[in-house]
Amino acid sequence: MELLIIKPGENAQPRIEIARGLGHKEIVVLYTKHDKRNGKMTGTKSAILVTTMNQAKSLKKSYDFIFAPCKREFFESKFVDSILEPEDQKRLDFIHHRNSGLNQVLLKLCQPTAKRPAKRIITTTSLLLHAKSPATLIGRMMQNAKWSKKYKVNYLVTSGARTKWEQRDAESIKALSRILNIGHKA
Repeated sequence: MELLIIKPGENAQPRIEIARGLGHKEIVVLYTKHDKRNGKMTGTKSAILVTTMNQAKSLKKSYDFIFAPCKREFFESKFVDSILEPEDQKRLDFIHHRNSGLNQVLLKLCQPTAKRPAKRIITTTSLLLHAKSPATLIGRMMQNAKWSKKYKVNYLVTSGARTKWEQRDAESIKALSRILNIGHKA
């Protein structure tokens, strides 16, 4: 899956064509702000990045997916489909463990129940491009991938491109997935 993060007022069509040229089959256009003009384009799915529970509830019918930041309230919500970039934490790591954004409680909340569908965790290569310490970020990604596998939670790596220059080809995404020891579906 290729995730294209679109800013308000930006035209997504040229970036979709670039993603197709890079070998991505499933493309999700993630809008950072709701706008009536945000529409579904042929061959893509639409998503919105929400910041509050009220947004998630009201926008569920307008988009294919609802993405949210890594906060406990979104893990408990039945309206949120995916948690985006849990590794993007400002807190420092400790000597014996990392502040990777996930723990066993949050991963158990990602599992499906009678009231909530399963959630997936999505991390992006865009984080690596802008990281002050890429080694720390890779360690956090590896820890989250290992825990996600243990708790049977879907953990995906995508480019999360915010500009056309951040887009990566499908083979590069698969290579990072192999490094993190997760199965990747193109």
